[in-house]
Amino acid sequence: MNRLTLARAFALLGSVAFLALSAREVILRGGPGRARTIASRTGLSPQQSENALLALARAGELLPRGASVVFVNPAHRDRDVVFYHVALGQLPRQRVVTPVALTGSAPPDFVVTLDAPFDDPRYANAVPIPSGTIYRRR
Repeated sequence: MNRLTLARAFALLGSVAFLALSAREVILRGGPGRARTIASRTGLSPQQSENALLALARAGELLPRGASVVFVNPAHRDRDVVFYHVALGQLPRQRVVTPVALTGSAPPDFVVTLDAPFDDPRYANAVPIPSGTIYRRR
């Protein structure tokens, strides 16, 4: 067996091994299929990211154009800045305000929550959406 034949055999075995590992990874991630959102197959927190994008997509359809909106996860208020920036990109027809507006004298018209109930007497439970709820100011 000469050197060229040995190199070709090694390259073929390496390619087959790489193909097998790639197929295994695809199967572990849910197999081939259409992702529901751009975050559906990401690494760090795909489920929460996907839930946030699906909730905002539904909220964007239901909320009136120009309404002031804040997007929060009441169980994780330390992430308010991230939720604010995500909402800015996902709700172009509404006026997204910072969560600080909830403590001000002019609260937003709607609060979109993710994964947890929102307890504020100024808001009434309006519409359940995927992984969250839309609350309307009373």
